Amino acid sequence: MWSWDVTWLRGPTKGQYYYLYVLLDIYSRCVVRVTLARRETADIAARLIRAACDKQNIQPDQLTIHADRGAVPTSRELADLYDALGARRSHSRPHVRDDNPYSEAHFKTLKYTHDYPARFASYDDAHAFCARFVDGYNHHHRHSGIAFLAPADVHYGRTEAILSVRTAALHAAYEAHPERFVRGRSTPRRPPSAVYINPPRRFDSGLREYDIHVLTDRCIAAEASQDCHAGGFSHSLNLASTVSQNH
Repeated sequence: MWSWDVTWLRGPTKGQYYYLYVLLDIYSRCVVRVTLARRETADIAARLIRAACDKQNIQPDQLTIHADRGAVPTSRELADLYDALGARRSHSRPHVRDDNPYSEAHFKTLKYTHDYPARFASYDDAHAFCARFVDGYNHHHRHSGIAFLAPADVHYGRTEAILSVRTAALHAAYEAHPERFVRGRSTPRRPPSAVYINPPRRFDSGLREYDIHVLTDRCIAAEASQDCHAGGFSHSLNLASTVSQNH
């Protein structure tokens, strides 16, 4: 599953902005495509997404693309592109401002770097800064959400090789000084098996959101028969919980 968004970068004068489009894989956190433009349009976003799909060899029905509900992400041009690519589209819930968390977190990392300027002197200045940042983020940034691996290592399948090196280092340290390991032999952290935009909610009864929704619908159809126990749950539950695993 990919997520994309646009952030505004301040230009040299008040009211002047450059628009950074970033498309990333939410499991690996790897930026799969990025472009900097002088305007925000559906055409630029469409070219970004198509180029990323071509480069990553995405096949029909393989990919879900998540974005917010702005005018560009919900445009007809992008909807037609998703249909042509065979990609499923996902959007933030109405009136929910934090439903694109991976893209927002990425932009926060960008803008909280130590050398991020108050304004960029020119388009070329902004372009050079973003190119350096994306290269460092993909290949050198140790991300806490993926066991302090670099996003590119997770995205391109180098996880097991790196974890084997870490395991060997931990075992060697244990053999040399077992007294330092009060809990026994250590193993390295691993990336999560799955990530979510909206994690599925679990209830004490063991039912999931989807189960509650289906049960509630059946109760309505049965006119609240005695076998129904879910009438107190809302019918507006979010059924679009999405799971992403590294493709």
